[in-house]
Amino acid sequence: MECECALKSVDVIMWILIVLLLAGFYNYACSYHYTCCCYYYYNNKKLQKQLQQQRRKQQPQQPKQPLLLQQQQLLLLLLLLLLLLLLLLLLLLLLLLLLLLLLLLLLLLLLLLLLLLLLLLLLLLLLLLLLLLLLLLLLLLLLLLLLLLLLLLLLLLLLLLLLLLLLLLLLLLLLLLIQQQQQQQLLLLLLLLLLLLLLLLLLLLLLLLLLLLLLLLLLLLLLLLLLLLLLLLLLLLLLLLLLLLLLLLLLLLLLLCCTVFGYFFELL
Repeated sequence: MECECALKSVDVIMWILIVLLLAGFYNYACSYHYTCCCYYYYNNKKLQKQLQQQRRKQQPQQPKQPLLLQQQQLLLLLLLLLLLLLLLLLLLLLLLLLLLLLLLLLLLLLLLLLLLLLLLLLLLLLLLLLLLLLLLLLLLLLLLLLLLLLLLLLLLLLLLLLLLLLLLLLLLLLLLLIQQQQQQQLLLLLLLLLLLLLLLLLLLLLLLLLLLLLLLLLLLLLLLLLLLLLLLLLLLLLLLLLLLLLLLLLLLLLLLCCTVFGYFFELL
């Protein structure tokens, strides 16, 4: 039993010694690694410093400028800055002038648009007046035609009545002459009556022809008036189209001015 206890104690001591040896070796290895890293780091620093010194030596040394030159350069920079500021102010003034001109153009274009609208309204009123005149003339001419037709009818009726009266008178004369048995006088009367009838017929024809001529003249006048009114309407329509084109052009100019004005406003 005592021998076994001694062996166990010897084993424990051996294991402790082995652990201590391993710990020492590990500590030595760590310290060696740390020293190697420090050595390499120090050598790298030295090499970097040497390279920087060599580069500084290779570069040409610039002569130091005196204080006067530095002051002159500062003054030149200040002058350049002042010139730039003046240029910017001039550009701003030019932009403001351009904006004012654009505003004036816009006002002028608006005035022109108003004037053109007034002209369009006046032309429309003229067109309406012309149409009313046209209608009135047509009505008047139609009334004249109706009156002429009525006159024709009245004349025809009058002539027919006259013819009937003449025929009645002839018949009465014939009866009287027959009663008196005067043949020669009868023949003469018959001839006179025939001549009168022929004359009346001729007069009727002449009157009818005159009335027809008057009707034709009235129709021609109507046609001429209609043609003139149509020409006037066409001219007014052309004027309206021209005014509408001018309105469109002015609207396009207004749009362009508004776009340019907005562009300059964005620049400002």
